[in-house]
Amino acid sequence: MAVSTAALVTGVTSVVVATMLFAIPSLGGGILMAVLPDVVLVRAPAEAAASVSGLYNTGRSLGGSVAGAVIAAIMAGFATVPDGAVAATPFAAFQTIWIMLAAVCVVLALLALLLRTPAQAETTAYKSPFPAAPIGADS
Repeated sequence: MAVSTAALVTGVTSVVVATMLFAIPSLGGGILMAVLPDVVLVRAPAEAAASVSGLYNTGRSLGGSVAGAVIAAIMAGFATVPDGAVAATPFAAFQTIWIMLAAVCVVLALLALLLRTPAQAETTAYKSPFPAAPIGADS
């Protein structure tokens, strides 16, 4: 994301370079969106997995809707000018949006680091939230 934002701010003119710079965060975002539901469900208690899954999907949909509305408002703000003023270019609006998205990513990354528990910071090994019961034990 930072690389793409830097490319927009500096005004990269090569189509190939711009495509490569946008492909990297797009690939990372795709991987993140594929893994995130599993991460959310692994951290949820077994009896609340369905509720947590529903909340995650609702939050993702709501976040996408709000982000789309904010982006549309920024684009409209750049397109609307008072009489006699010079309109900003669509590229300036696009740059502003990407800078805002990069700032949001930095804030969320810092928040994610703060939300880690000490146990998560000490180990990187996967631990199942469902401990194995002894054979023959009643559930």
